[in-house]
Amino acid sequence: MPTLTELNFYPVKSCAGIALREATVTAAGLASESVRDREWMVVDGDGHFLTQRQHPRMASIAPHIETDALVLRTPNMPPLTIPLAHSDNETSGRPVTIWDDALSAQDCGDLAANWFSSALGT
Repeated sequence: MPTLTELNFYPVKSCAGIALREATVTAAGLASESVRDREWMVVDGDGHFLTQRQHPRMASIAPHIETDALVLRTPNMPPLTIPLAHSDNETSGRPVTIWDDALSAQDCGDLAANWFSSALGT
């Protein structure tokens, strides 16, 4: 009988993954602690999601889940810390597009936008 020994979990779509030994399966997919798989994504100024195909540097952005924050690290830059409570904030929704789907997402603000612009060289 096959045994599953590790799951790769991607808190931020198209960024590096986290190897998990266990996870919770929810109606929305995998979850670890209070973060769901691909719960976060990076979008451009027009709200279109970014991928590693367009921005290969995304593969070097490593997420870490801490008690109350998502911390992103990439070489030669200070880490970016985003409070997990931010994902529950209903006041900063903005329109985004992922493939053919139009959705509303929470904007993490200028600090996060500027950090990703520097990390991706855009």
